[in-house]
Amino acid sequence: MTVLGAHYFCQRGSVRDTCEHEPVAAQYDGVGFPIWAFYFFFISALIKLWLAGGQSIYAIGWAGHDDRLFLNLANKFLTNGWLGHYSHLTLIKGPFYPFWIALTFFLGVPLLLSQHIFYIAACAIFVLAVRPFFAKQALLLVVWCVLLYNPMSYSDQVMTRVIREGIYPALTILVAALAVGLLARHDLPLRRLRVWSAGLGVALAAFWLTREEGAWIIPSILMITGLTAVKIFRTKPVDRRRLLVACALPFCIWAIILGTVAGINKAAYGVFATVEVKSRDFLDAYGALSRVRHEHWQRFVPVPKEVRERTYKVSSAFAELKPFLEGGIGDGWTSASCGAVSVCNDIGGGWFMWAFRDCVAAAGYHSSGSSASHYYRRLAREVNAACTNQSLDCGAERSSLMPPWRSEYTMPIFITMAKAGVSLVRFDGFWPHPTSSEGPEDQLLLFRDLTRDRLSSSTAAGLFPKQSKFDAMKITVLAYIGKIYQIAGPFAVSLALIIYLIGTVRSIRKRAVTELWMISTALLVAIFVRTFILSMIQVTSFPAINPVYAAPAYPLLLLFVSLSFAGCRMYLKP
Repeated sequence: MTVLGAHYFCQRGSVRDTCEHEPVAAQYDGVGFPIWAFYFFFISALIKLWLAGGQSIYAIGWAGHDDRLFLNLANKFLTNGWLGHYSHLTLIKGPFYPFWIALTFFLGVPLLLSQHIFYIAACAIFVLAVRPFFAKQALLLVVWCVLLYNPMSYSDQVMTRVIREGIYPALTILVAALAVGLLARHDLPLRRLRVWSAGLGVALAAFWLTREEGAWIIPSILMITGLTAVKIFRTKPVDRRRLLVACALPFCIWAIILGTVAGINKAAYGVFATVEVKSRDFLDAYGALSRVRHEHWQRFVPVPKEVRERTYKVSSAFAELKPFLEGGIGDGWTSASCGAVSVCNDIGGGWFMWAFRDCVAAAGYHSSGSSASHYYRRLAREVNAACTNQSLDCGAERSSLMPPWRSEYTMPIFITMAKAGVSLVRFDGFWPHPTSSEGPEDQLLLFRDLTRDRLSSSTAAGLFPKQSKFDAMKITVLAYIGKIYQIAGPFAVSLALIIYLIGTVRSIRKRAVTELWMISTALLVAIFVRTFILSMIQVTSFPAINPVYAAPAYPLLLLFVSLSFAGCRMYLKP
């Protein structure tokens, strides 16, 4: 029997008399924890909430493209029922986090508390998901504790800013947990299987609607659901209904939810998209501009001034933006890129998209989604035509926000990935102490009112009270816990990788893939893909190797370590 859970229970568990004849998941659906385990889970979660209660919201009143944007959209959810009046910022980012803020406000729950509760719930669901694989509760308690006290789940800015990373790690855990739970219960009755399957579809949709690069998790989910499909397909006779529920239903629900959101946007704004910067028209326009070859290539600059000047002459659509791109709007974004990537003579890559859209809005084309889409199609058509007739020297036609690949990126990407990996296992950047809030008083009050939370002390003297000594004590405890992770992280990850490699060799020799090995591999793949994407952005566009963008990778890393240690006896036994 190659099923890890069955193998482990037969060797170590209390169901020895029956496990040779029945799949483990059929005997045990992963719910029956002893009462003492429930007490442990509950008390440890309360301690985490109590300690995290010492933190406060870090408010940036002037960040209109990030923190303030999410609050503004949440406010529109509450007052208009959707995202309010259309502008170039309405569909710039996924709508799920503004919806979360609006929901917590409606329920009267402080934002920080809701995010911590969501993270704890996601951890609990993962423990429940892997329960059929382990006979000993002690192993699950280790997984629970290591994941629960993940330092990045209470690190400043990752959790304390009003940004999507407050819920993104929890969504990552939830998607992984539901996929794993589906694998572990593939032979349960359909009524139970449907709960995990539908949950995966909803969670994947929420994950996709939170950040724009959600595709990074898909390879890992396909690996786990693929193994689920193989196990169901190998049953005799093949249960096709079970195959559809386990492997097709999640993606159908995901597609239906995304299609519904895009349909609402089409009805409200005239554009069928969940996020406008992922729409074909916008990507075509951006890709057309970035395909024009540079006379003197400069890193971090996708569309330099000399390219813009040449493109103005061949595209009447793009020429309409010249007063803005070469004027105050462009100067403002050049100043932003100067401080971040030392590009002070042009608009840097991480900021050109924002400058581009700001200028299109200033030209009057973002009065509606359909008007903006028509403009972007016209611009793409004109620039691509100029490339075709050789009025511009261009590379291949493209539709992407990523700059064209250059050989100069190769070595820096490998180096950046190595540095990112080291930073990840050392939990670099962890800091639980809240940063002082910034911005005008009226804007900071909006943060306080809409989040129903305490704000960190403001740079505006006396606007908000300073942190109490009791809260400072809680944060000091969190800092010590985080320090333990920082010290133990490199050693624990190294040992986990050794255990995993031994398990891989044994799996190859036995020509059998166990669930634990596949889950661990899927976690590593997700971490690798996330790190690769961030390294690409770091090398080509703007600084992306930091705790905020890496936030969803930390719980995956901790899960990999925990599951490697939990499966150590199985991997290492003769």
